[in-house]
Amino acid sequence: MSFSLVYGSDTMIPMEVQENSPRFQSFTVEESNERRRVNLDLLEETRDHARINSEAIKRRVQLRHKTKIVQGFRLGDEEGLPLSD
Repeated sequence: MSFSLVYGSDTMIPMEVQENSPRFQSFTVEESNERRRVNLDLLEETRDHARINSEAIKRRVQLRHKTKIVQGFRLGDEEGLPLSD
């Protein structure tokens, strides 16, 4: 229910009324630029870590696939039917 239906008049918050957050109040351009430079320096290292993790996951998936799927088939079986117990 809107304010005007309850109290009979519309309200407007003036643009000048604004609470600044502590983060906004402590912001400095120099510090922001320094953080950006540090992040750019670490970017290549972060990409390398992501690449290594991706390869490790691929290899684990391939190994799991080979052990779970490939071992379940008879060697030389043309139809590729799973071994029966």
